[in-house]
Formats: sequence, C-alpha cells, structure tokens
Amino acid sequence: MECKAYIKELSRDIRTNGLNLLVTLEDADLRYFEKVTFDTALRLRLTKWSEKRSLNANAYFHVLVGKIADEIKAPKPYVKNILIGRYGQMEMIEGQPVFFKTNLPDSVMLNREDIHCMPTKREDKATYYKVYRGTHTYTQDEMKILIDGTVDEAKDLGIETATPDELKEMIGAWNYEKHIAEE
Repeated sequence: MECKAYIKELSRDIRTNGLNLLVTLEDADLRYFEKVTFDTALRLRLTKWSEKRSLNANAYFHVLVGKIADEIKAPKPYVKNILIGRYGQMEMIEGQPVFFKTNLPDSVMLNREDIHCMPTKREDKATYYKVYRGTHTYTQDEMKILIDGTVDEAKDLGIETATPDELKEMIGAWNYEKHIAEE
C-alpha cells in the first residue's frame, strides 16, 4: 500500500530507545490494516511526497518525440535519448550518478530503447555514458522540466505544440498555471 501521510507526533520509546511515529494517512484503505495486528513487522519507506507524473504528459512527450524525429529525419529512439539527456533525470544509486563504459559507437547506444544514456567522455576506443531514468519513473515536476524543454525544441523547429491551456488540461494536477506565472 502507498498513500500520502502526514507526521502528527514523534517521540522516543524509553524502553527500546526506538522512535514512535504517529501519522495520519490520506485515502488509506482500512482493509489493509485488518490483515495486520499490533507488533506485526512492516517494511516502511518514508520519502517526501511528490505527485506522480500524468500518463497524458508522458504520452504527449512521446508525440513530440515523433514529430521532432519526423522533422529532423532521425530515428525516434535517438531523439528520445537526446531529449532525455538534455532535460531528463539522471539515474542515481546511493546518491551517485550511474555511468558505464562501452566500445559500442554512439550510433548504436543512442538508438537503444532499453536504456537512456548520453556520451560524456571518450577514452581510447571506449566511451563513458551517463545513464538517465526512464520517463515512467518521473514525478510531475520532473516531467514538467522534460516537457517544457521538449516543447521549446519543437517550437524552434516550427512544430505546432499544445497551448498552455491544453497543457494544463492534459497534465491535470500538475500546477501549470504557477509555472507560467514564474516565467
């Protein structure tokens, strides 16, 4: 189960020295808790809440990738990797960016759909690539950055893009009006 939670109280258990955490769960399914009893061990992962990106936003990104690819006569995977490399989010493991080294040429690496990467350094016959996350993992804020950059690139090529109102409707909960006001 995943849901939005708000911390209401935090205290230390004087017997075990562990922390007691009282939270309010938003839109939680009570049936989940009927299956567990007190002192049942649960795996708990706490992260700062962020809205997930809209599936419409992801679909729109792919539409723009297709239009840009057609305009510049390049393969769609290549265009997608270039845009993700410019405006996307790096893959991180334990707070460190992920890189790999290969002898495969850019023409192969940048046309792959199973990994998003950009060349960073060439050494002898090998190239180091920086790895980027797939868009399906993006939050709304991360998707906003990717779409904004992609829209700018499309406009530079004379490609018609959605209006701010259409983007607002498409992306839904993503606060596009605030973004426009900040520009």
